[in-house]
Amino acid sequence: MNRRDDDILGAEIHRKALANLTNEMAIALRRTSGSPIVVEAMDFSTCLLDADLEHLGFAAYVLFHLGTSLLGTRFVAERVKEIGEVRPGDGWIVNDPYDAGAAHQGDVAVIMPMFHRAELLGWGFVNMHMLDMGGGGLSGIAPGAHDVYAECLRFPAVRMIRDGKLEREWEQFIRANVRAPGPV
Repeated sequence: MNRRDDDILGAEIHRKALANLTNEMAIALRRTSGSPIVVEAMDFSTCLLDADLEHLGFAAYVLFHLGTSLLGTRFVAERVKEIGEVRPGDGWIVNDPYDAGAAHQGDVAVIMPMFHRAELLGWGFVNMHMLDMGGGGLSGIAPGAHDVYAECLRFPAVRMIRDGKLEREWEQFIRANVRAPGPV
């Protein structure tokens, strides 16, 4: 093999490794979510992006989440620049169709930074349709809604996870505003 063949082989090995990482993220979500929307309907996606917000890998269960992964992660990265702080274990919830590119508010994303030592390497993105996010309709869809306030709770890139733990106040807020606050 010559040098060019080594480069092609190395690139393919890395591409496949990144694809496998997103598939492992999807498997973990299916095994732990308990949601029939994830387990049976497979209305979710997982994605990895680098620090420059380029897609590295995507588990394409719902293909249009590919666009929302880029828009949502870009919005979170912009928020991080505004607040000037991001650290391992941080996580943002995003479902705003206007600011963060969500297809609709029933699709909720969690976006977390990934670090090696102190360097931001990229972002992990998971998006799934929620059974209940408040609002006027059940199942995260409100066909009678005339505005975003009636559809469901709206999260424009809110940091809810700190040091790998869901902030207790946010957990209480969500529980108080949804019909099904516990496992389905």
